[in-house]
Amino acid sequence: MTIDQTVLAAILAFTVGGFTITTALQALKGWLKLEGWKVVLLSVVVSYAFTAGTLLMMSAFTWLLLAVYGAIVVLEVNGLYKYIKPLLDFLLQYLVKKEEA
Repeated sequence: MTIDQTVLAAILAFTVGGFTITTALQALKGWLKLEGWKVVLLSVVVSYAFTAGTLLMMSAFTWLLLAVYGAIVVLEVNGLYKYIKPLLDFLLQYLVKKEEA
């Protein structure tokens, strides 16, 4: 199994960027005095905008990548990252089984 360097760079960018987005969202939340569902909506908009921008800068933009990576970033910035690992484990097992077939 070979590792695609573009995918590796994207994972690194989103990991580092996730911390940046989280910090920016905390600042925006305080500045705009948002609470509840409005904070979640803000995090979705900012996360997908950041994801789209990053994918465009890396020349790797597709709607599928935007949907998948955007969802992962939304989960990360909302503190739901503990649900990502089981999902990624499942997807990786599926992909490995598919590749072996």
